[in-house]
Amino acid sequence: KDANIGIYGMHPSTILVDSSSIWDCVLGIYTPPASGFTATSLKVRSSKFGLNSASFKPDYAGQPAHGVLPKAGIEINNMVMILGAVNGGLNEFYKMNTGIVAHNSNLTVRRSKFYNLGYDTTYTEDYRGMAIVCERPFGSDFGGSSLTVLPENTTFNTVYNCYGGVYTHGASFNINGIHILDVHTGVKSQLATSLSTNLVNGCTITASDFGIYYLNN
Repeated sequence: KDANIGIYGMHPSTILVDSSSIWDCVLGIYTPPASGFTATSLKVRSSKFGLNSASFKPDYAGQPAHGVLPKAGIEINNMVMILGAVNGGLNEFYKMNTGIVAHNSNLTVRRSKFYNLGYDTTYTEDYRGMAIVCERPFGSDFGGSSLTVLPENTTFNTVYNCYGGVYTHGASFNINGIHILDVHTGVKSQLATSLSTNLVNGCTITASDFGIYYLNN
């Protein structure tokens, strides 16, 4: 609670977050960039991320600049990660700028819900306000980024009342059987991996601007 980074996972680390709350941090969990895929293991299940207080506490001396909302619940680099367990409680991400951000990674999302995410103009990334992000950053030659979002197997909405749902850049993706409700943009994808097959299948999307927005895919 009340940290710039709640958990910092150096490579290679083994991290288990179970039935926990990581609140009022600029970044809840962070793993730094590396070369290729690392052996870092991060498992998160039945846990909550968000701004639980009315606002952040005053910055400590030398703290990096940040917005009024947490930048992200989880931000990972160069990893293979499955967010959520097979059963049990859901992960929850709320009242922040972005839910989970995966750079140069293979990310699978299940049993997790994202709601009341905002668009904080302090942050400059193209994916501000999006619930789930998987990207190959500009200038990276990494070719293995991919995102899989598994169907909801209980009664819940994966994304609700957020600026946006899913964002990919330079990554392949497969999004199945989820609800993305009350957003500006449901799925935004650009520069998907060459010759990849990318699916948004069996989803319900209610969006004010774009349901699905593909650019140079």
